[in-house]
Amino acid sequence: MMKPSTSEFINAITDDEIRRFQILVMAFITGITLCGAVILYLSKVTTPTGKENPVLFTMTAVTFFSAMTMFPLALSSSFFARILRGAKKDAPENSLDAHGYLLKIQSAVIVRIAFFEAPAMIGLCTCFIGVFSGMMREYPVLLINVAVPALALAGMATMIPNRDKLKKWYELIL
Repeated sequence: MMKPSTSEFINAITDDEIRRFQILVMAFITGITLCGAVILYLSKVTTPTGKENPVLFTMTAVTFFSAMTMFPLALSSSFFARILRGAKKDAPENSLDAHGYLLKIQSAVIVRIAFFEAPAMIGLCTCFIGVFSGMMREYPVLLINVAVPALALAGMATMIPNRDKLKKWYELIL
């Protein structure tokens, strides 16, 4: 079996497969969004402990350091292409059909999303601790930790697939 051409690949992918892929990406986006919503809700209904937690400032630094190192990788098309070409190497030559390549693209997108998700979750955990300790109210500068998840959500939104993106990503494998 020869590797499908780009047009053969795009024609073989059904709307249902694209929809399932979109749902997969949206599940990651929803997870971070709901976690943020829970933290926002808890900030309104909980009584702060009043205990200062000096680790919060360190966690804020870790949040931004991880975002500064991981976001550029996640946004880098050359890094994404490297992941996709690595997926191609994992398969025996000419053994994949269009659907097999779609699975490889999905795997690469999940890896890419993980690079957005990790700093976002660190930022949300920092917010969570800040809310419960009361430091978020004392030091509003800690709200900067909300920026990382917001940027991550924006980056993840660029991963929601459509036919044009699938075509572009498939061409990176070549």
